Amino acid sequence: MAYLDQDEDTICALATPSGVSGIAVIRLSGDRSVALVRECCRFFRQENPSHRASVGLFRNREGSRVIDEVVVTYFEEGKSYTGEEVVEISCHGNPVIVSEILGEIVDLGARLALPGEFTFRAFKNGRMDLVQAESVLSLMEARSARIKEVAVEQLRGRLSERVQVIRSKLINLAARIEVNLDLLSDEIVGTSASSLKRELILSQNEILELLASFQSGRILNEGFRVVLVGEPNVGKSSLLNALVGEERSIVTEIPGTTRDVVEKEIVSEGVRIIFCDTAGLHETEDVVERLGIQRSYEEIRRADLVLHVIENGSDEKFQFEEKLSAKLWSVRTKSDLMSNENWRLSEKAGVFVVSSKMGWGIDQLKKEIAKVAVPRDPEECLIVINARQASLLSRSLERMRAAVEVCENQWGEEILAFEVGQVIRCLCEMLGEEFNDQVINEIFGQFCVGK
Repeated sequence: MAYLDQDEDTICALATPSGVSGIAVIRLSGDRSVALVRECCRFFRQENPSHRASVGLFRNREGSRVIDEVVVTYFEEGKSYTGEEVVEISCHGNPVIVSEILGEIVDLGARLALPGEFTFRAFKNGRMDLVQAESVLSLMEARSARIKEVAVEQLRGRLSERVQVIRSKLINLAARIEVNLDLLSDEIVGTSASSLKRELILSQNEILELLASFQSGRILNEGFRVVLVGEPNVGKSSLLNALVGEERSIVTEIPGTTRDVVEKEIVSEGVRIIFCDTAGLHETEDVVERLGIQRSYEEIRRADLVLHVIENGSDEKFQFEEKLSAKLWSVRTKSDLMSNENWRLSEKAGVFVVSSKMGWGIDQLKKEIAKVAVPRDPEECLIVINARQASLLSRSLERMRAAVEVCENQWGEEILAFEVGQVIRCLCEMLGEEFNDQVINEIFGQFCVGK
């Protein structure tokens, strides 16, 4: 699908999910939208004001048969989602009705839209930049409240504004460097060497801050992976069931019941958390158990947080032959069986005391996990949640560091101008001011038809 090669046809598509529903919305965009709809909706007047809805019968183009009673809403060019003339037809959510209405519109000369073509036209017509366009997809695919909140703010342009501010500073700096090159001066106009370096480092830190936020963005998108590990029969499966609120893992008194990874996802404090119960870590000759233990170690490497599950009264230490990149917490289970002395021993930092059977400490543990997963931040709307954007910020940061090095070593304004120009180009590409067919096709090809 080559979006940049598409003509300026009036396009149409179902904008709501297919299937039986209370209502279905069919969207048209293009300069013939009103004319095409009026062929089947004689009640719909050409002079209708923008954003006004009209009710009437949708007939076949010959006018001989009523297909449905519909609501038609008109959006004036420049005031619509795509920036073009848009008409939305709301009909009863029956696939037969939807198919008949779309069939009539296509026969009159409209073309079925490509996936994401309405949003692509909004981007092409300047209604949104590429960061905002990508946030539309993030908003549609959001699986938790936090990622939805971030996507909404990015659709409003908050992240784009921050990137534009950084870019504007660099454009101003680049212009002064270019003037200096034209004047053949030893010092950049209006800027000392030390202040130039400060400006470069300030922009570098702003880019670094945005890029660092992608770790939180990745977790918001993919979920925070929490792996439960420990010896057999210490209560890992019972703890998983208590955390997710259902009997997800089989629980028996027989050691080694869990031989594979058992996963369950929940949403806590607006964050997706993926809990993984694993096979008990111990020495064994059983082939199946050994395979399960091998998978346990693989999950430890993938984890964002490892919960080392310890039975009450145990002084077991977590042993892992490789350096652990994830956070490590200790969880003492079966606290309903603890003596007062063991309670006191467990009341220290980094140790959580719970009873899966009684539910003690479970809610608090979930809240603490959600807090460490993605800490709340007043600037949360500026979290980067898109891999393409993170890649471009990474390239920008690399070129910014090169620019600082050029400045420190006084390697010349020509090289400095080149490096700053490369950063500006990356930021322009992030916003969609520079793009190519492949990038556009990859982005909008992920959308559903009708958006």
